[in-house]
Amino acid sequence: MTKDKQLLEQEESWSWERSLFFLSISAYVLIWCGMHFFSYQDDAYIFFRYVENLVQHGELVFNLGERVEGFTSPLWVLLLSFTTWLGISPIYGAGLWGTMFLLVLLWHTYLDAEACGLKFPFTWLTPWALALSFHLMVWSVSGMETILFVLLLWLGLSQYRKDRVTNKVVSIQVGLWMALAALTRPEGGLPILLLWGHQLWLMYKKRAPFGSGKSLSRMAFPPIVAGLLLLAARWFYYGDILPNTFYAKVGDARRLYGLGLSYVWGFLKTSPLLWLALLLFIPQRNKSQQPKHPLPGAPNLGIGSVFVVSYSLYLLSIGGDHFQYHRFLVPILPLLYAWGSAGLYHAWRRWFDESSNTRRQHISKHGMVWGTLCLLLWLQYHPVMFQKYQGFQWLNGCAQLGQSLAQRLPKHTKIALPHIGAIGYYSRLPIIDILALTDRQLAQRPTAFPKTQVFRREDIGHAKFDIPFSLKRRPGVVVFSRGYGARPFTHPSEVPLSFEAERQLMRFLRNDPNYALRSLQVAPRAYWALFVRKDLRKYLLNTQ
Repeated sequence: MTKDKQLLEQEESWSWERSLFFLSISAYVLIWCGMHFFSYQDDAYIFFRYVENLVQHGELVFNLGERVEGFTSPLWVLLLSFTTWLGISPIYGAGLWGTMFLLVLLWHTYLDAEACGLKFPFTWLTPWALALSFHLMVWSVSGMETILFVLLLWLGLSQYRKDRVTNKVVSIQVGLWMALAALTRPEGGLPILLLWGHQLWLMYKKRAPFGSGKSLSRMAFPPIVAGLLLLAARWFYYGDILPNTFYAKVGDARRLYGLGLSYVWGFLKTSPLLWLALLLFIPQRNKSQQPKHPLPGAPNLGIGSVFVVSYSLYLLSIGGDHFQYHRFLVPILPLLYAWGSAGLYHAWRRWFDESSNTRRQHISKHGMVWGTLCLLLWLQYHPVMFQKYQGFQWLNGCAQLGQSLAQRLPKHTKIALPHIGAIGYYSRLPIIDILALTDRQLAQRPTAFPKTQVFRREDIGHAKFDIPFSLKRRPGVVVFSRGYGARPFTHPSEVPLSFEAERQLMRFLRNDPNYALRSLQVAPRAYWALFVRKDLRKYLLNTQ
């Protein structure tokens, strides 16, 4: 058989493999996302309200007339605004963008593994492991910017690794992807600084052309331009250098390391493929049988490890997140899983060198890959993995409450609550955020927690509050985050309290004669506990 014919057959086999992969992974993702399409987080509706106020009223604000940047992702807001301008509701737009970005991420992961020398079925291992990761999948259709950040960060890191392997001048694509990642999440600035530091080190070592000044300029120019434009726009429109969310979320790092350790450990327990990265350090006995192309992760273990460690230390300092399913660790999942797949392939190549039985080699590689995927699925199994997201019923109740309040209350009525997303979006009423996300004065105050008070996971990001200050704004209705149940609430002690801010809020309301507890039925066997101001009770006469 001629060499040309061999290459042709090889290309045809790759085409068949790619087609099968694309069809199978796409079918799985579309079915999964379709089943969980509206499993949104309450914070996603903060984006939706900003977007609709921008498109409909020309104001990028949460409450009309109050210029406060209470969102974390300018790029996500722009994407949702674009689809809303086209006539697609941001609720649908967020799900469509999330599903599309997830498919692109998995396809790029497959191509990355293929370009780095892995062979079928190892090329399928990382993307399928990501698709089976409940962390990644649930945040892809959460209505938030997580999946966009994961995709942009992975595109930048994989392109940087490719340029380093080929010893080319760093592509400007690296700078563009990193600039967009920084516009998506504030954490996007960390990999930019690390890559710049790496380039400066290579320039010092005089490793050209990859470590040349041209490489550094290509990486630096897009993020610097994007950062300056964002700062100028923020200062011009909001009058601030940093977003209000930064001030609202910052806390005492010394008290959060313990929570951060448990957060990282929980992620490690439910992401077993990354453990296989340790197999990369098993030496090959016959180095002549090493893969022609460098292993995925092997050329990036140095700078990649520094990034993973730095990012993990950052998460330790903020305690992780109060949400389930490790939202803040999802962005490094593709890199860690690529290392795990490379480790398994590395171990199989070692076994391949020592074996002469072709059939045994074929069975072994398929057994290792599919056995790993089954083990992955079993070890990270969660009781809600194949069910609708558990927060959906509560969030649906929030939407019903918001719609009911919009129908009953005057348009100027202020609502005070800690979860401002869905109720704020559906009510369209002015919102008093007791947790400072959209309140500039409250966000820039010191943390409300004394040094001797125990800090719990549910208090992460909820440490900036001043109940007397919020109640002085005379809210007409006060809502607690978990004041939702199947029966009417008859006494304040029946209302569940989620975090310290709500416990203090309840103490004030119990002693305030201007507010009384009412139960509002929003659906059959669905009631909300409301504290209603005296002069507004006439609008809720049929409540219990």
